[in-house]
Amino acid sequence: MKKPLVGIISVLIILLLMCAFACNDSKSVAYLNSGIIKGDDLRDYSGAIKDFNRAIELSAKYAFAYFCRGTVKGWSGDHTGAIQDFNTAIELKPKDATAYNGRGASKYFLKDYSAAIKDYNKAIELDPKTEYVYSNRCEAKNELKDYSEAIKDCNTAIIMDSQDAYAYFNRGLAQSKLGHNDESIKDYKKAIQYLNTIIATFPRDAYAYYIKGLANIKLKNKDLALKDLNQAASLGCLPAREYIKAIK
Repeated sequence: MKKPLVGIISVLIILLLMCAFACNDSKSVAYLNSGIIKGDDLRDYSGAIKDFNRAIELSAKYAFAYFCRGTVKGWSGDHTGAIQDFNTAIELKPKDATAYNGRGASKYFLKDYSAAIKDYNKAIELDPKTEYVYSNRCEAKNELKDYSEAIKDCNTAIIMDSQDAYAYFNRGLAQSKLGHNDESIKDYKKAIQYLNTIIATFPRDAYAYYIKGLANIKLKNKDLALKDLNQAASLGCLPAREYIKAIK
């Protein structure tokens, strides 16, 4: 699954600091900061988007603001709107690997898996050391049933970050599809181990709870899975809410 929060949280903070130096309009930076807090900490997506709108009104060529607004639109389920913002961010800053990754994630959620892979390829071309993009590309390859190549991407992600919970989960899915059941079980357990570490650091990371819930489903721990999925849903994770409805 995507890692929009683990990694993107820190990315957004880094981008904010970069903007403070690159953008002359301090009010734009202030609105961006407010939007990040509302979107990430408070899950107030509409409030965050309003703040990003103001940042963009004040600085129309503020590429990072489009990136941030696109990210929050993606979190809220508006992937078409997210893609539009990522398009603008890329036009303004064509070598921004994070914008390609974000656009790829939204294309993935719209089930345009081949287009998502193209964006992940570009993100990797621009920044080959960003491990979570390999994990994201692995997921898209899983959807296209290209399991052997998916495993290669996850292996790369894990070499770069041995505690990449999402890479272990995605590799587990691919291993399972290839009939490598023992290996998939090991990967799901590793994913849960490292997701617990993420949750301990970021207790409001809805996506971490969601993926942990899915991993527990794969391990046939239904009660634990429902607990995780309910926690994810309470934190605003839309896929978790949909999954709970499907299994009840």
